[in-house]
Amino acid sequence: MKKLSVLIALVLCVTIGGVYAAWTYTNPDADITDRHFNQLITISAATQEGAAGEYAIETNITGMSIDQKGTNSESVDFHKAVLNYTTSDGETPYIKFTLKLKENTGSDIFSTLDSTYSIAVIGTQNYNGDPIFSDNNPNTEEIVWVYDDANDIYYYEITDMATEFTLNDIVLPSKADHTAFTTALGNAVLEVKISDGITA
Repeated sequence: MKKLSVLIALVLCVTIGGVYAAWTYTNPDADITDRHFNQLITISAATQEGAAGEYAIETNITGMSIDQKGTNSESVDFHKAVLNYTTSDGETPYIKFTLKLKENTGSDIFSTLDSTYSIAVIGTQNYNGDPIFSDNNPNTEEIVWVYDDANDIYYYEITDMATEFTLNDIVLPSKADHTAFTTALGNAVLEVKISDGITA
């Protein structure tokens, strides 16, 4: 009997001291933790490849010289200074400005693009107190472009140089006058500019 009592006591000890899973239940009223996920929406990159177009200056002028008007006369006009042009094609001198728009640049660019030009002789001094050249178009002039559909380009052409500048009425009756004039003429340069008014 004593042995049986010890055995029952051992069984109870095992039963009471055993490890069991705890009872668990789902609480239907409990909040389910919210989750969220963010994905950035992007757009593919765009490039801006420099300016909307490119200017160019074309001319057939290959040389300019100041010669005497006369060839076989001793009159005053014989030693009058005249401006002569040498051209690549033997035709009237011209200066042509062109504008080639970049691809994907529409003509609406002209609502904001202001193109101006200037043509002048620089690098000279006065001769006998007066300028050697007259600047007949002293201000920068706005260009009104003409579209060349065949070449897909815009252009503006000047075919009368006298509208831009002229050599003043100068007579050099002696070699000494010629020498003095040469000194005053210095390094005369025909300067041609076209600009959109934006400084790089």
